[in-house]
Amino acid sequence: MFTFDKDDIANLIAFIALLYAIYYNIDKEKKEAKRAKKEFLKKLTISVKSVNFNDTKSKKEKKLDDFRDELNFCELFNDNQKDYMSFSEKLDDDYYLLSVSVCNESFKEIQTNLLTIIRNFNV
Repeated sequence: MFTFDKDDIANLIAFIALLYAIYYNIDKEKKEAKRAKKEFLKKLTISVKSVNFNDTKSKKEKKLDDFRDELNFCELFNDNQKDYMSFSEKLDDDYYLLSVSVCNESFKEIQTNLLTIIRNFNV
């Protein structure tokens, strides 16, 4: 049958430790990526909430430009690019509507819709 000496057992233990280390690092990277994505979505939420109906047109346009920059230069979702592009386009369109809204009621409705879209996006 099989016989194992001390070196074989030591090599087996070292191999198992190496596999665990690889698994731990991959798992850690996935968790860090997910946390970064959640932080990004949180930042978008804060940006949407920061727009006020009574803000001046130039202030709203500046916030719109900043928001678009955040969406366009985000590289966190390269693994899910198709869904992110759809998400980004919806947000951009609604944020534009938010910035040009002339009625406080429609402003609140659009803002709520934006927050719902962000909240429902899967990371």
